[in-house]
Amino acid sequence: MLYFDCRVLPQYDLNEILDDVNKIKEKYEKKFGVKINIEIPQMENAPKPTPADHPMVLKLKESVEKLRNIKTFVGGIGGGTCAAILRHEGLPAVVWELWIIWRINQMNI
Repeated sequence: MLYFDCRVLPQYDLNEILDDVNKIKEKYEKKFGVKINIEIPQMENAPKPTPADHPMVLKLKESVEKLRNIKTFVGGIGGGTCAAILRHEGLPAVVWELWIIWRINQMNI
């Protein structure tokens, strides 16, 4: 048994991803003569992201850079953050994630 927790960014269509997964599944069923079952216990499309030029985003970036002396960027982390709940209701929301910034800095990106 194998489980995947896939958190997909809003610009990707979940049905297209599932089509790709099924193509891979079929390939390996043929290759190894096995039967692979896929179950989807939960699937939810990500809400539209808050625009990068939204005042809330710009203020958060400015504050983090000023107070933490960290270069920031706008991106997505995919999946169910608390901000996603608000965006599903049509409200703009942002989340700041230190780990992502730290990891990118470590990778010298």
